[in-house]
Order: sequence, then C-alpha cells, then structure tokens
Amino acid sequence: MNLWRLASQDGNVLLFNIHISARGERPILFPNDDQNLSDDYARRLFAVSSPLPPTMLRQAQILEASLEEGARGFAFNADLSSVISFLDIGTRVGPGAR
Repeated sequence: MNLWRLASQDGNVLLFNIHISARGERPILFPNDDQNLSDDYARRLFAVSSPLPPTMLRQAQILEASLEEGARGFAFNADLSSVISFLDIGTRVGPGAR
C-alpha cells in the first residue's frame, strides 16, 4: 500500500521522519535538500519525507525563520530540543485548519 495515496478531507497523508543518532553532528530540522546529511539512512528518510504544505511552511517559518521552500518533514540527528520543536511544528494547527 502506498501511504501517499491516502487522503482525507484535509488533504493527502504527510510522512514526517526523525533521524536519531549518537553522532556529534548538529541537528538539522526541516531541510529542503540532503546535502548536509552525512549517511545513506538519513538521505533515504529525507527522500521519503513529505514536503511541508504551504500553510505549514508559513507556520514553521514563524518559529524557524531559516526554513525555505521545499522544506521537508524531516529532522536529522535530533536531540530532545530538536524533537520538541519538530513535533510542535508538525502538529501545530494554523488558522483555517479543522
């Protein structure tokens, strides 16, 4: 079954992924490309992560001003603080949401 084919009245399914590692690299939230991801597993998770819809991207840019068009629902080398930010953005309900 292809998850991306599932939808509701609110739109298609969004697939978000969190990469957790013991590496000392800095966390990366909502990247728009895989250039700074240091391993194949992270690049694979990035590739299957959904791009943020426009309304979610605007909401996320309020909290993470550096987010650009094409940002995906992906966190790399997430620490506790990153996971909390990721979940906050990924579950935030904006104006007009049901």
